[in-house]
Amino acid sequence: MLEVSGRTIGAVLFDFDGVLIRSLEDHYSSWNAILSEFGVTLQWDEFAVTEGQSLFTIARQFCQKHSIDPSHAEDIAKRKNELYLSTAKIKSYDGVFPVLDFLQALGMPMGVVTGAHRDRFNVSASPTMLAYFKSVVTADEVGKTKPNPEPYLTAASSLGVAPTGCLVVENAPLGIQAAKNAGMWCYAVTTTLDSTYLEGADWTGKDLVEFLRFLKTGVSS
Repeated sequence: MLEVSGRTIGAVLFDFDGVLIRSLEDHYSSWNAILSEFGVTLQWDEFAVTEGQSLFTIARQFCQKHSIDPSHAEDIAKRKNELYLSTAKIKSYDGVFPVLDFLQALGMPMGVVTGAHRDRFNVSASPTMLAYFKSVVTADEVGKTKPNPEPYLTAASSLGVAPTGCLVVENAPLGIQAAKNAGMWCYAVTTTLDSTYLEGADWTGKDLVEFLRFLKTGVSS
């Protein structure tokens, strides 16, 4: 059994980019390559805080913020996605599989909740990693993306676990908001942003290696 601060955990839900796979650097490069045609250079934090939303939502936000005609948003999003898929060097973070193995040994249901669209997710997630998860919720499966709670509530429902029994692992402010709006507890990792951006989480740690140590303190026989 897994208990966290007196609450029994019935499922663990992971964000994808920036939590399970080290991909944000490639996303950042792809956005900058396309937006440079409009004279725009994104700062890292400006980019990283958008993570968790759908591709098209982010494109529209960048157009609005940098005074780009919004009619370009769809094309910018499409070309950014194509560039990312053709150039990304996807790899998982240290500690991913020890965490997944630990939770699997407990019989813990696990899910992935991502702002990625299904086509990108399918080429980014390895079959080995996917085998651990009983639920995957992408931007295509929901009407509203993070910070709306719908993605996390959808995952909890598909696993048959009450939202109050879910522990979410996030790396971005909008994902934390989505988890808390869903009534879930949240552990944030500082893999892409420092802790000042992640203050809405219940706990914060450096990475999944530290998260595993955190989980082991909550295991009882």
